[in-house]
Amino acid sequence: MSSSSKMHRIVPRSRSCSSASYRSIGAATWCASAPSSCSSVYHGYASCRSSLVSSSGNGNTPYNHSGESRRYYAAYSDSSDRRLAIREKKGIEILEYFGENADIDISTLQEALKRLGQDTQSPEAITQVANEPRFHTLLGKMKKKVEEGNPDALTLAKIADSIGKLRFSTPELEDLTATVATAVKQRPNAFSPRNLSQLALALSARKLQDPDLVEFVRMETLKCVQDVEPAHANALLEAFRRWGFFDRRMHDMIIERMTDEVDRFSSRDICDALKVLSDLGLVRGFLLRRLAQLAFENLRVFTPKQRVGITYSLARLRFLVRMNMDDVLDHLRDDLEENALSAADVSKLFFSISMLHPEFDDHALVKDLASRFLDQHRKQVVYMIHLIDAAWAIVRFKHVFDKDCYAKRVEDLFSRIFSMPVARNRVLLAKLFEVVHSLEQEEWRIFQKSSIGAAEDESIAGSDSDSSSTASSTSPSSAANKSKGGKNKKDNSKNTSLTGFALQQQRVAALGKGGSFKQWKIAADETDGVAQSKNESSRLHAELVMKLEHTFHRRRLHLVQNQLVANCFRVDIAEQRTKLVVDIDAPNRAVNRVVKHRILAKLGYSPVQVSYWRWRQCKSDEEQAALLEKSVGEKLPSVASMEGGGE
Repeated sequence: MSSSSKMHRIVPRSRSCSSASYRSIGAATWCASAPSSCSSVYHGYASCRSSLVSSSGNGNTPYNHSGESRRYYAAYSDSSDRRLAIREKKGIEILEYFGENADIDISTLQEALKRLGQDTQSPEAITQVANEPRFHTLLGKMKKKVEEGNPDALTLAKIADSIGKLRFSTPELEDLTATVATAVKQRPNAFSPRNLSQLALALSARKLQDPDLVEFVRMETLKCVQDVEPAHANALLEAFRRWGFFDRRMHDMIIERMTDEVDRFSSRDICDALKVLSDLGLVRGFLLRRLAQLAFENLRVFTPKQRVGITYSLARLRFLVRMNMDDVLDHLRDDLEENALSAADVSKLFFSISMLHPEFDDHALVKDLASRFLDQHRKQVVYMIHLIDAAWAIVRFKHVFDKDCYAKRVEDLFSRIFSMPVARNRVLLAKLFEVVHSLEQEEWRIFQKSSIGAAEDESIAGSDSDSSSTASSTSPSSAANKSKGGKNKKDNSKNTSLTGFALQQQRVAALGKGGSFKQWKIAADETDGVAQSKNESSRLHAELVMKLEHTFHRRRLHLVQNQLVANCFRVDIAEQRTKLVVDIDAPNRAVNRVVKHRILAKLGYSPVQVSYWRWRQCKSDEEQAALLEKSVGEKLPSVASMEGGGE
């Protein structure tokens, strides 16, 4: 089967064509091509519906409907009209409509919550809706209907999905979430794979930590895993990731199902699958190879944002090579020239290039991406992960950006990060761990200059404002400006007493606000310790130690796992006598070991990075020994010198 026939589902939906128009096109195509039997069924349905609508009561109607049927249809029509009315309203208008129509049913309430979640994206809209009494009344009414109305599985899934779209939290919203979870647990064997994945993803997005609910979803997943589609599998994996739950048997069954259905993945399914696999650090070679093959053979059908997302996920999985990176850049060339990528996408692309090993040598493109982000990150909405990704990439290319032309913007980026509250996300802290130690232990010329302008002084102090020069030019009195200038001169004369690396340490410690740099450093160090401790039970690391001892047995190496070297870095394997350091570049680590090993090399160690995928490709002991001889053997002294040193 050719690749084109396999990819018949990977067709992007036109942005100008709405879902309603798709339904219209599909209905028209079906009616035009339907056989006579299907046409008769359709006309029979239409005639029954028209006879149900006609209720003249004069005896001329073909059917004598009961009053109960007419009342049911009237209630259905009223509910449909109200749902249509809500879809045409936005934000506070929905709550006003609810205040005027307090007797709406549960389906209309669900539609109202869904629309509120879609419309309340800005901080102003969130504050307005969250503090609105009518919103709290709506949630209370929905909670009562869920408790007393005994809704079916489909309705519960829709309600959970609507709740998951709300990006804020109130006590009433948390109560409704708990009520929905309780109702869900009382309906075993009632949810289809689609509904199960929908409610699991929504409730996990609400950060509902209910062990009974997680166990219920796990059992239901095991029951229907053979019927899940790619989109459902992605949603279930993401839900369990957010819950922090991992069950090897269940995850293996989901991955096996995804592997069986890999040729049915749409473009969105491929992006979502790679993202969740990279978030989990799950390495399934065959599935990843097939997904990557489908993606790079059909890059033309992906949007620019999806291409960046694919590249970012594969880079985190250490599954990206230079040839694939060049293909993506060729497809993104027009978007880069037109400046069509957002700052967040630029950060992801910059980070992906930085994760390549060997180093990406097109420094002109590296400088262009960095400049785009450094110029835009204060003008666009970016999250902490995008800031930290760009910061790590700049540290990765230190030899490119440690120059005067980038000094002010690089300092501004670091100051903005360390001025924020300390993150609790371990991935962010793991990336920032190497940034912190690079700033402290490597020589940065941009931090070793004592003559800096007033704007740079405020940036170093951790100010998160955009321009201090504007503030000084619009100050109310010239006397205040003079006193401020005198203070700056004093500080500069104080800094001139410090030179070189000492001045750098002082300025780095001043990043952020109120000593926040030190708080970030402590949190990052704790995260690195937790991540390293997970290797104690790793069979891969134990296998590597055994192979190293066997391959270099004549050198009598004394290898120690999870060793702390240079009083700052924890390494997978260390040998103190030769200062050998061996780390496995595994996909479950946030970043590769390039920055870490660069610092260790300057401290006198001999670091070696073993590629996880290259080690997995070795099919025999001889291939593993050859790989170790090539990578580790170069760092070790000769046998004679080691034996002489030992004597």
